Amino acid sequence: MAETIVCAVDDSEAAGQVLDTARGLADVWPAGVLVVHAVGAEQDADEAGASVRARLAEAGELPELRLVEGSPAEAIMEAADREDAELLVVGSRGCGPLRSAVLGSVSRELASRARVPW
Repeated sequence: MAETIVCAVDDSEAAGQVLDTARGLADVWPAGVLVVHAVGAEQDADEAGASVRARLAEAGELPELRLVEGSPAEAIMEAADREDAELLVVGSRGCGPLRSAVLGSVSRELASRARVPW
């Protein structure tokens, strides 16, 4: 049984749906949900945190939100490892194949490299 589910979100419209998925899984398992958001060095952490909190407010009560610094995939994987998470829930923005190929995909990298199921 999962004890901790790490839910990685960005500040997109899909963030609430990702959190809803994590909450649904936590209801099935006796698990807590930790929401993480990766913040780049060039970003203001307070501003990024406020943006994510505002986006997730529509999804109901917000579990703990932890801002992690660094490359998104690396920072999210490190957070999952630190929390000894048994499950990682992430979303996809659906950027389309061209943009995804040029910019890379955090979800794709997590799916291929994370040490926990997603």
